[in-house]
Amino acid sequence: MPGDLIPSSQSNNKFSNTSVVFRCSGCGIYNLSSMGRITNNLNQVKFGPTQGPPVNSTCHFCRSKIHMAGPMYSGPLHNKEFVSAMLKFVQDNKTKFQTSKRMEGMLTVIFEEIDAPLFYLPNDLSSTVRSPTPDYQTLASAFLNLGFKVSFSHCAAGSLKTDAPPEVIWDVMRCWAKKNPVKLEKFPKGAPGLLILGVEPSREVDFTYNPQSNTPSRCIKLVRYQLNPEKNWGPKPRHRRQVEECRSEKKQKKELS
Repeated sequence: MPGDLIPSSQSNNKFSNTSVVFRCSGCGIYNLSSMGRITNNLNQVKFGPTQGPPVNSTCHFCRSKIHMAGPMYSGPLHNKEFVSAMLKFVQDNKTKFQTSKRMEGMLTVIFEEIDAPLFYLPNDLSSTVRSPTPDYQTLASAFLNLGFKVSFSHCAAGSLKTDAPPEVIWDVMRCWAKKNPVKLEKFPKGAPGLLILGVEPSREVDFTYNPQSNTPSRCIKLVRYQLNPEKNWGPKPRHRRQVEECRSEKKQKKELS
């Protein structure tokens, strides 16, 4: 039926919010390429195809191979108005939910989250250049002081979302490695971190504390990420060694009784 068809503008908009991901197998940096693009020409919105991939077959930073995945949705993840209404409802009805603190924490993290489709783990970035891992506020302050947005991701504790491009991310880590010197002689020949640190940063990075790095959810110490309720909790079977230790403990208790 014609009335059931999706308007072309909506389908084109969905198409432009669908992307393929190009991820480096060495340093882990990623680039997105949308399936379509939107342009404004004389106040007229036009939709068209994307022009070519954003990367070569090897990484610009560490020369490792690039892997492609997708397609995936890359538009805004959350309706902030709806999340805000949910958060207010939970705060006004705390006695109705046994997990209201956890619900409030997760909804607050989602509300604070910026519109970037994927995230990085500071541990992985530091592991690549073999430097100490900066705490969240230090790393977030560096990006904020450069004029970029930053937030946690609701998907993982210790995660970092930013709209900074890959070259800025590695410039920040290069400057961090300069402040916390690493031993280049410890790197294997051709290691991704060695190739990245072999290039001088193209910008100065200020790690001075930025107040925006301390989000409201951190300030009021909400339970933002859920912890397992008890030891060995989860869908997977326990490790065999743990099972044997548990049986041994039970046997000892039975003998003592």
